[in-house]
Amino acid sequence: MQRADRSLLDPSAPIQRNAEQTLHDLQRAAQSLRVLTDYLQRHPESLLRGKPDDAKIPSSPERR
Repeated sequence: MQRADRSLLDPSAPIQRNAEQTLHDLQRAAQSLRVLTDYLQRHPESLLRGKPDDAKIPSSPERR
């Protein structure tokens, strides 16, 4: 029983590290979904047309 407790409850146990990493990944995924839904609320047409191109940077005059 002590061995099981150490395996599950010790902060350096693999299961603890994996659970922490999984929660971190889920947090990042949730944040990304929030950003996406905010963008789609402001620009619903982007679902059909796609994201507009970034403003083009004027090219410098060609040298001769």
